[in-house]
Amino acid sequence: MPERVRLLSTDFDGTLVGDYDNVFLHEELSDALGHLQAHGVIWAINTGRTIEQLEEGLSDFTVRPNYALTSEREVFQPSPQGGWQDFGEWNSKCRRDHDLLHAYSEPLVQQLMRFVDDETRARTVHMGPYPVGIIAPNETEIDRIAKFIDARRADFPMFHYQRNSVYLRFCHVDYHKGGALGELCRLLEIPPSETFAIGDNLNDLAMLDGVFAAHVACPSNSLELVKRAVRKANGYVASRPDAEGTLEALRRLFPELPSRVTAAG
Repeated sequence: MPERVRLLSTDFDGTLVGDYDNVFLHEELSDALGHLQAHGVIWAINTGRTIEQLEEGLSDFTVRPNYALTSEREVFQPSPQGGWQDFGEWNSKCRRDHDLLHAYSEPLVQQLMRFVDDETRARTVHMGPYPVGIIAPNETEIDRIAKFIDARRADFPMFHYQRNSVYLRFCHVDYHKGGALGELCRLLEIPPSETFAIGDNLNDLAMLDGVFAAHVACPSNSLELVKRAVRKANGYVASRPDAEGTLEALRRLFPELPSRVTAAG
């Protein structure tokens, strides 16, 4: 296998599978991922899903990732007892920082919630007592909401958000898919030069700019902004969508990958 890449960071919805409700993994992509793992390549799924939502999506997969980076911020490793457990101290620090963020950003979030309630058809999502994000009925409304935040965020520099389609999640500015990937690379002692990342949506931009992964790609169904970012980072824009595009990118990265393989290789 090529020595230049030891770690794969793949988005889930729109990249490994078609969309949130279509979680069938392309059989040949499944074979390819299993083959790469059997030859020492580490595979991490880097997703906006929570760890519970990811596990649900993986239920019919015949291959499993080595690591799970979830909610655009958390880093998990498999637990010896089954399921997942924190990898290192990153998740504990992340939770503390987001607890502080709730109090710090409350004035901005209250303004935002009033705007959402009074002027949009979107709804605020809560986790316990805290508002944590927004779901809008369409892209136009989520664009308006993002612009509302951007116009006021300078007074709250630690407050940021992650977007994917009509979903928006509040977050600390230091936590995103790129940061989670960077922490995984640090823990595994794998440099960006040996790391590959692929994704299709706005929340993937932080891992596709060439900083955390020197090798980047996106499938053809990606947003134009994502395609531009990948090209700017000298990455590869596939000609095919979602899983087929990911398989195409992997074949380009690993040209000796057989055209039809088994997980055992």
